[in-house]
Amino acid sequence: MRRRSPAQPAPGRTIDEEELEAFARAYLASFKVPRRWRVLEQFPRTAMGKIRKVDLAALLRTG
Repeated sequence: MRRRSPAQPAPGRTIDEEELEAFARAYLASFKVPRRWRVLEQFPRTAMGKIRKVDLAALLRTG
């Protein structure tokens, strides 16, 4: 099972999976391009502003 790759748009911007895939195909080898994406409004962060990887992984597992 391949995992989803998370993506967060820059403030004030929107993105979709097709746009992400086109960008990835332009800059990555074909075997590195994720098959599934998950666009999030915001990554879960700690009080210091770092991404909470455990919470992010839980979000990706739920769907």
